[in-house]
Amino acid sequence: MLALARQPASVERAVIGSFSPFLNDAMLAYVTRARDLLGAGENLQAAQLLNDTVGKHLPRVLKLLNFRYLTSLPKEEQSQVAFHVDQILALEPEAYLDQLANIRCRVNFINGELDEYTTAEDIRTLSRYVMHAHFTTVPNTGHFLELEGRAQAACMREAILDFFGVEPTLERSRLEALSSSLVTQTFATSLNTDFGI
Repeated sequence: MLALARQPASVERAVIGSFSPFLNDAMLAYVTRARDLLGAGENLQAAQLLNDTVGKHLPRVLKLLNFRYLTSLPKEEQSQVAFHVDQILALEPEAYLDQLANIRCRVNFINGELDEYTTAEDIRTLSRYVMHAHFTTVPNTGHFLELEGRAQAACMREAILDFFGVEPTLERSRLEALSSSLVTQTFATSLNTDFGI
């Protein structure tokens, strides 16, 4: 957001997903607990926390990947995550919100209807700061938006293409052909992992 406030000439439109201008109680509780668990080396509990909170609407296979990733996280990366969380906790919205008034490009904020951590209501407070703000709420979707299922991915794709003014017939059919050729190369297959689904 602060990069957009610098008014880069090459950016006319931007899409930002699952964002909130501040940490609400649910997100504050999550990031604080996650930092404490990772800091204590309790990766198993941190993985479970992720899947039970911000990741609760993810498909089973992605929850399994989260679990595998976090339970095998090296100590250096645990420290990096804790450092990043401390940075987030130290942010004070009043120190940067006024700068967002410098954003001149059109920005579409996309949030999930079921997301309790970066809510569709919270993001709408930015309409006071971002002149050309647009807001999209994806139905039946939590924090991880398009990762939560095919219907959610289709809604996200539609919202993004509409915002960027992509011609409905020609460009969409070209993009669908491209994406269908990529279906066989999924995240799970790129890890050479068989989940039995």
